[in-house]
Amino acid sequence: MKLRFFLTFAVIATMSSGCTMARIYSTSGNSVSMTDSTKSGGDSFKIEHRLVFDYTGALDVQELLRDRYGSGHQFENLSVKIKQEPVDIIVNLFTLGLAQSKTFEISGDKVK
Repeated sequence: MKLRFFLTFAVIATMSSGCTMARIYSTSGNSVSMTDSTKSGGDSFKIEHRLVFDYTGALDVQELLRDRYGSGHQFENLSVKIKQEPVDIIVNLFTLGLAQSKTFEISGDKVK
């Protein structure tokens, strides 16, 4: 019984954990500042985006911001977190780790 539990736990841990590295890049369209020590006073936002079956691990932050707000805006205090939510774990379990599902949380301030 203990061996069965250990093997089940090992399989779940192996499939749910993945590489936590991501390549975060941006293209033209918006002005983005990853860190800024001044308080911008802009509107705070939070975007969650799930990548599934994307083996590059690349996330275009400005593409997500452009889809939500359009182009020509300025963003400051931008932070990106990589999370493993329960949905990601379930997707990875059902696909035997082939999906490499992970959720990105982008937050910051929209200045203009």
